[in-house]
Amino acid sequence: MSYRELLGREELWPALLSTPAVLSILQLITLPWCPESPRYLLIDKGNETACDKALKQLHGEGGYLKEKAEIERERRDDAGVKPKKPWELFRDLSIRWQLASIMVINLFYQINGINAMYYYATPMFAEAGITEDKIPYVTIGTGLSEFLPSILCGILIDSLGRKVLIIGGYFLMALWCLGITLTLTFAEASPWVPYLSIAFTFAFIVSFGMGPGGVSRALTSEIFTQAVRPAACIIGLTVNWIGFFILSMVFPYTV
Repeated sequence: MSYRELLGREELWPALLSTPAVLSILQLITLPWCPESPRYLLIDKGNETACDKALKQLHGEGGYLKEKAEIERERRDDAGVKPKKPWELFRDLSIRWQLASIMVINLFYQINGINAMYYYATPMFAEAGITEDKIPYVTIGTGLSEFLPSILCGILIDSLGRKVLIIGGYFLMALWCLGITLTLTFAEASPWVPYLSIAFTFAFIVSFGMGPGGVSRALTSEIFTQAVRPAACIIGLTVNWIGFFILSMVFPYTV
């Protein structure tokens, strides 16, 4: 929306800033037609009719029974267990490794440098000789570099496994970071070196989307039961945004 052809002009900045509000209103309008969480409806509320309706909406008439059987099994296992508050999870030794894993994964989801890469891609593109009026269009590629691999990650996640994708993604991201460091250091050695920086930047974002970016957010719902899941999500996302705050505050001074 911020491209010059749309709202990216000085006189239209109030309209540009209002676009998130428009999207929020659209989301509020469409939410009543979205299904609620079947696990919440059945395990927390005990509303089997509403659970069936949500499952049919999500999985279709013929495919919801297997999912419901899994939820029923979880409800039996958690019978009599009350939903836990976030601070209670830190005292529960039975889930300490799951909780530690979620906190570490959410922290590094932000401080691995993906957002810094987005923020500082523009100077890197300028260094490669791309003109200022063309840089906004090149940044479309950075977004697609994460979006498309994230879809591929969803396809591969069950065959390759979560751990392989996360570890492999971080390994490749570290490799591309090394390449970016070298090409920025020796940018004046040859005219084609800055273009390598751009290639490594795209490769870094692709590796993030294929690994940590595609897997991290799904893990919390997978490794906790319904009695613990909402509190674990709160802790994981809180750590995630703390990591983002640390990155935002520290990285400019680091540069």
